[in-house]
Amino acid sequence: MLISFLLLLLATVCVAFVGVGLWVFGNHFLTTDIPAAISHPMRLRVLNGFFQLLITWGMIFEKLRICSMPQFVRFIHDLLPLRKHPDVVVKDLRFGTIPVKLYQPKASTSGLRPGIVFYHGGGGILGSLKTHHGICCNLCKKSDAVVLAVGYRMVPKHRFPVVVKDCMVGTIHFLKSLNTYGVDPARIIVCGDSVGGAVATILCQKFVDRSDLPKIRAQILIYSTVQSMDFQSPSYQQNKNMPLLSQNLAFYCWCSYLDISPSWRSAALKGAHLPAEVWEKYRKWLGAENIPDRFKKRGYLPVSREPLNEAAYLETNIILDVMNSPLIADDEVVSRLPEACIVSCEYDILRDESLLYKKRLEDLGVRFTKATEKHPQTVYRNEYVPFPGHRPDQISKWYSKRRVEGLPYKHLITHHQEPSQRYLISTYDDHYNRHHYHPGLPELRTWNRHQLLWLPEKADFPLLGPPTNYGLYEQLKQKWLPPPEATLRESIYTSSYPRPPAGALSRREHAIPVPPPRLQPVPHF
Repeated sequence: MLISFLLLLLATVCVAFVGVGLWVFGNHFLTTDIPAAISHPMRLRVLNGFFQLLITWGMIFEKLRICSMPQFVRFIHDLLPLRKHPDVVVKDLRFGTIPVKLYQPKASTSGLRPGIVFYHGGGGILGSLKTHHGICCNLCKKSDAVVLAVGYRMVPKHRFPVVVKDCMVGTIHFLKSLNTYGVDPARIIVCGDSVGGAVATILCQKFVDRSDLPKIRAQILIYSTVQSMDFQSPSYQQNKNMPLLSQNLAFYCWCSYLDISPSWRSAALKGAHLPAEVWEKYRKWLGAENIPDRFKKRGYLPVSREPLNEAAYLETNIILDVMNSPLIADDEVVSRLPEACIVSCEYDILRDESLLYKKRLEDLGVRFTKATEKHPQTVYRNEYVPFPGHRPDQISKWYSKRRVEGLPYKHLITHHQEPSQRYLISTYDDHYNRHHYHPGLPELRTWNRHQLLWLPEKADFPLLGPPTNYGLYEQLKQKWLPPPEATLRESIYTSSYPRPPAGALSRREHAIPVPPPRLQPVPHF
């Protein structure tokens, strides 16, 4: 009897697991928008599918009152083992009750190193010191800096403003003990992604008048959330169904972190949660006119805000606190901030917040560096985080240049990437001439110091003699016959057809010089 019950229970669990998985992946393929410019769409689909599966199971456990969704997802992503870096020494410490990780280069130095204080993202509900361990190791190794990753308490037990307070306590403790860790007080940088970027800029504003602490040298804000008021910006409309961070998840984070009822989502989307005088007051900083026009071409429609919902305003006015919306801080504070490096992504729901903050800093004369990724990257790519002295590997740099700078695809095939379009490669291809068996061929073309495959064009083979009837058949066919269907047109110099018979108008020679016999056999694929 017991065995039958256990088997029935196991079968029920398996059916539930398979059913939830099919529903999640089906919903993903029906509702999620994958940008056409993404380099690896299937990888992104799989990653987003598993992420949505974790969230769905977390929601089920939350409904069953087993645990909350954030607790379940954090438990799963913290199960992954940490990768050890041989050049970095990692220490787990506590500043009072605040957990931190200290990353120090293993190589010795005679001077002081720069210091980086890193705050991880996750919307205030996800993420941990473990999820951002690889990023911190790379920051430490490639910038030769001492990195301090600050942990903080999160939802559901702790809500706003616990995240900011915990990060402030950990940062102040570190700034007062720089000599202990060999850090130069004149080179302190705060850095964070998502809500961690918001914490970084909030602390920069808080420390402006602190004479007892070293001055922050710079701030690095990676797709940070700098305002919690406006949900009608172009990026919120264009990217609401993008993978990883959708509009639904963004609102869940907003409500959970600020302890706001999810029932006010409709009012917030329509702009009815704030009075008209508030919108008018902050329009100069939040208005869509501050966003460049090139970011409004794809699926953006200006929406008029609805009249004020008084009940929604009374419960959501906490968003007007500068600790939730550092974008609306006073000019006197923002103008004194350290220089910033702002990173945003084209297909990110938070893109416009970085653009608005960049405009605010620019208007007040604060130096900044803006890096807007036209094509979205994975959050945890090592080469994704730009930092002074950090150089991404050459292949990744070449790949981004190939996508952004607009050269034709056929001119951008290198020897480390085999061409997928085999019809673009002819017998004169330099792929067969790597060792210069045919010295008569043109020189190799290069781009960004990478050798490119040599693809034949008319200019590479000038006619050395009077024109013959070589290609006459194709010319007459194109002139007299009706145009064919829209297909790839072959060049008359590379079309293959029977040799014309000897006659008055033909000669037994090629207009294109034939290379000498090969020293190696022709490879066959």
